[in-house]
Amino acid sequence: PRPAPGPLAGLGRAFDLLLTGLALIAALALSAVALAVPVNIALRNLTGFSIPGLYDAVGYAILAVTFLAAPWVLATGGHVRVDLLTRALPRRWRRRLRTATDTLGALASGGFAYFGWQALAASFQRGARLRSAFAFPEWWTLAPLPLAMALICIVFLRRIHRRTDRAPAPPPMGL
Repeated sequence: PRPAPGPLAGLGRAFDLLLTGLALIAALALSAVALAVPVNIALRNLTGFSIPGLYDAVGYAILAVTFLAAPWVLATGGHVRVDLLTRALPRRWRRRLRTATDTLGALASGGFAYFGWQALAASFQRGARLRSAFAFPEWWTLAPLPLAMALICIVFLRRIHRRTDRAPAPPPMGL
């Protein structure tokens, strides 16, 4: 039997929808890149004309895609995992190691979120602009980092919480 949903169950579903929405945006952006690059190559070869600024846009899109999809990939377990060591461990130690690595992941991603936010805020305050084929505020390119890292931190914390939430009850005293 499944446990009754807690008071934060709706918040968990909203969080999952947010991750899925960001992954969908990333998938659409990657699809646009996958279509635009060959079209640009065909245009250049057939007409000598190419889409101005396309390769700069592709670079920025790939940066955004990486950060927007990362929390969803982690939450769904789609990332690369080397589990040679963990499979050899007893279940109790495997659980402890996963909790330790999730804790380390939460601390690291939380740190990246914090310092990413600092860089974004500094760029915003300076009014720094990027100039390539386009001219736009630098902080636009920095924004996905603290967002993604904060979401990744939450995913790690959820994994730790779910693991401790499902831990078997300790045996009664005296047994």
